[in-house]
Amino acid sequence: MTAPIEAWPDRLEAVAATTRRFDRVCVVRETGSALDAARRFDAGPGTIVSAWRQTAGRGRLGRAWADTAGHGVAIVLVVAPTAPERLAIATAVGVAEALDRQAPGTVGIKWPNDLVVDERKIGGILVEQDAARALVGIGINVGQETWPEDLAARAVSLRQVGVCVDRLDVQADVIRAVDAALDRPLADLAAAFDDRNVLRDRDVTIGAGGRTVTGRLVRWCPTEGLIVRTSEGTVAMPAATSTVVG
Repeated sequence: MTAPIEAWPDRLEAVAATTRRFDRVCVVRETGSALDAARRFDAGPGTIVSAWRQTAGRGRLGRAWADTAGHGVAIVLVVAPTAPERLAIATAVGVAEALDRQAPGTVGIKWPNDLVVDERKIGGILVEQDAARALVGIGINVGQETWPEDLAARAVSLRQVGVCVDRLDVQADVIRAVDAALDRPLADLAAAFDDRNVLRDRDVTIGAGGRTVTGRLVRWCPTEGLIVRTSEGTVAMPAATSTVVG
């Protein structure tokens, strides 16, 4: 059973009251992008923006995020400006741990912002930051049963892995988990990330700033970046701006 949108504000406000950094909630029935809605409302740190339906979500590097059509989670957590690498890794670890409570097995992280189950994307994270705030956009596939042909082999939902859960419950778990993760030591987050890193010990091509390197991804290091062992030696690529090519 899906909780009606009228129930969302009170429930999310109750969840926010259990966290350290969130104290305001804005729920919208439909928006192009939850991130754009947060900007339109000039949401400051401490705000949770949740969309019942998002019609023009976006991912990293301008990619589109498939329309949730009322079957997914689209929320923005607004926090104080934070080092990009720390914010990205804390959010990824927090969301993965929240989804672990719902999905069988372990949810993996594919750098920089994908949450995956059995090699298929179940969620994504996009961080947009300025001097005043960081907007952490989180999208999760919850109730979808089918996908467009171009996504069928690459996307998966909680329902498709046998979990029937209310989107509101998923949001509650994610909000609490990310709030807690943001308080954890960076070394602890890095170890948790490494345990879920689906690209570790794989051959990858990493691109950043017009440069690409190909080799074996050894680890993600919070101070050095993405460590890649190539035929010419070990190379460190900047974590904040690197992406997997192909």
